[in-house]
Amino acid sequence: MKSYVRHAGGQAMWTADPDIEDSVRGGATVHFSAGGNRTRQGAQIYEARLCTTRFH
Repeated sequence: MKSYVRHAGGQAMWTADPDIEDSVRGGATVHFSAGGNRTRQGAQIYEARLCTTRFH
């Protein structure tokens, strides 16, 4: 796992280690604990973060 983050609401998001088809920087997919993984062909995603505009 390259990057892991959990939002205060409980949802987690992470990027995975590259495999043979990915670059050394990272893969093309960001995984979400609630499902609905996102892939961008040709991307090299090393680190990802959750961002929200809701403030307390």
